Amino acid sequence: MLSRHRFWLLGVALLFLSGALYASGLHRDEGEIALTDVAVVIDPGHGGRDPGANINGLLEKDITLSVAKILQGQLIRREASVLLTRSGDYAHPNYKKELAERSRLIEKVNPDVLISIHINKFPHPGCFGGQVFYQEGSIKGEKLAEKIQTELIRIQPENRREARSGDYYLLREHPRTPGAVLEIGFISNPIDRQRFQSADEKEAIASAIVAGISSYVAEGYLARNSATD
Repeated sequence: MLSRHRFWLLGVALLFLSGALYASGLHRDEGEIALTDVAVVIDPGHGGRDPGANINGLLEKDITLSVAKILQGQLIRREASVLLTRSGDYAHPNYKKELAERSRLIEKVNPDVLISIHINKFPHPGCFGGQVFYQEGSIKGEKLAEKIQTELIRIQPENRREARSGDYYLLREHPRTPGAVLEIGFISNPIDRQRFQSADEKEAIASAIVAGISSYVAEGYLARNSATD
């Protein structure tokens, strides 16, 4: 378990690391939209004693962290500042205290965008596809979710899911931060499960998230005007 102080030090280190990695050669490709001065917090769902959804030894906490790290690298290449709420397999043993710890970290960083990554599970194995959720009443959160949902469908055209509202602790606690909860697929679906175990597919998922964020930024939604942003 990491203390609040150690979490904060980790956050500062990672924010500095983002700039260092960019300077050392992780440059964006020609034609990619720069995300300079955009601060993004990525929350890999679950961790530690909390595995999240799981099946046949495949754990949500491992998938979310893997995708989060790929996403971090891609965002850094676009010149964004990026922080993970966890960078390893650890978490407070008390789930509520862990969420509160992550919330305090987000408050200190005050990011422009918050992305929380999760995996879905359903008794029927036919359910598949990524879906993005936003905090009910958040106009900018809705726009962000819609942009990312569009890109997730682009890489999985048979997915007919739409961005939807809900009530989520991390999003609710930070109403001025445009945020989205991403259920990037169903661990209970064999095709999605294969995607989660493919390096190329995880890169594609991360790329879709970056494209959604980039589209959101390009349309000028970053400015914060009210508590219902």
